[in-house]
Amino acid sequence: MFVYQPCGQPAYGWLAYTKETLTHFALLIREVPGATPSPPRRSSSGPSPQACPVWVLLEMFSNSDAFTDSDIRQHVDTFVVAGEDTTAGVSMYCMLLVGSYSQVQDKIYEEINEIFGDDERDVTKEDLSRLVYLEAVLKETMRFYPIVPIIGRHLDKDVKLRNCTLSKGRTAILSIYGIHRHPMWGPDADEFRPERWLSPLSNIQKMFAGFSMGRRICIGKTYAMASLKVILVHVFRNYIIHSDHTKCTFDLDITLKPTSGHHITIERRNKNKP
Repeated sequence: MFVYQPCGQPAYGWLAYTKETLTHFALLIREVPGATPSPPRRSSSGPSPQACPVWVLLEMFSNSDAFTDSDIRQHVDTFVVAGEDTTAGVSMYCMLLVGSYSQVQDKIYEEINEIFGDDERDVTKEDLSRLVYLEAVLKETMRFYPIVPIIGRHLDKDVKLRNCTLSKGRTAILSIYGIHRHPMWGPDADEFRPERWLSPLSNIQKMFAGFSMGRRICIGKTYAMASLKVILVHVFRNYIIHSDHTKCTFDLDITLKPTSGHHITIERRNKNKP
């Protein structure tokens, strides 16, 4: 489930490729007019700076000598990179899988119908906690097709495993895809089964790493889950998705990318149909 590499020897070129990509992205952001982080200006009109997490961070950074301009830029880069492609990718994979299993799609629509009925209103904060089955589908989607299939960790201390010790200062490449398909999930590890998330929290569920793990876990996971629910409620209550995920092939890159097209078709839902 992981590849252990001595420092300076990137695993299969993955670390070198990642560094090159992030460097290119950072340079691109610097060329955008007004992209240089600066504290927010207070005004009598418009939202309060406290209403925006980025503004809060920038104000905190501006009042502290502990953060350099590079530190601030890296945090802003994280928000931009982690908050766009990942959500779009999970939405796509969710539709791909749900469209492949009509019984799952029917259950999602039934749950949406129970909460919203014929009301075309938007999703509220109170609705989010009631979308239990949709949340199970999202978690199973991220288990089955983790949008970030591989992560790297720099070891700040020796790590003892069963048959070896990973030395401090080295780099470990962890396969989230491998963790999520490990036999510890049961004989159905390679099956898409949202119901596994409807049972009480188990030790196996704690191995879920769709938002990474440990101290470096995604800081936006709550917002991501909320936004995904809002997006997919609008999709599934208005459209029927048709797809076949078994026809898709993928590339394990920085993000999981389909290499054979999405194989998704959308049909407008006839709500008057019995």
